[in-house]
Amino acid sequence: RREQLLEAQGQDYTFKPTINTVSEQLVASGATSSRQGLGRRPEPAHERLYQAAVAFKESGSTHESEAQECTFKPQVSPGTLRMYPHIRSRYVGDGGEVAANMQKDLGRRDEQLAEKRRELEERQMAECTFAPEVPLRRPPPRQQEQPVTGS
Repeated sequence: RREQLLEAQGQDYTFKPTINTVSEQLVASGATSSRQGLGRRPEPAHERLYQAAVAFKESGSTHESEAQECTFKPQVSPGTLRMYPHIRSRYVGDGGEVAANMQKDLGRRDEQLAEKRRELEERQMAECTFAPEVPLRRPPPRQQEQPVTGS
């Protein structure tokens, strides 16, 4: 009965997936993919990432060799230079110097903002002149206890 229901449901589906012959041959030959082995459990992600990093270091790829591949040098038109002579790069130097200069500027900016906040708070506190004169309250005199009589 169950098989008949499954067959009846299967007739409604139009998509009939199949495995192509190349994939069948790869599985049969035991070939492995570069990402994970076919027919065996895949390695954990941290292990694959570690192996990729080790392989990258061993290949000798460095930042300098990648930088040599970069050959783009933009051509700035003379008209643009005449239109904006007052605009210059804020940070000058190579990558390390630029990053250090940016960090110094951010630190300087944070210090200036903190100083302005302190000055504003001091000004606001100087404007606070309310000082109420409240007399000290004495606790009310204690009434003498009176015995309760039931009537």
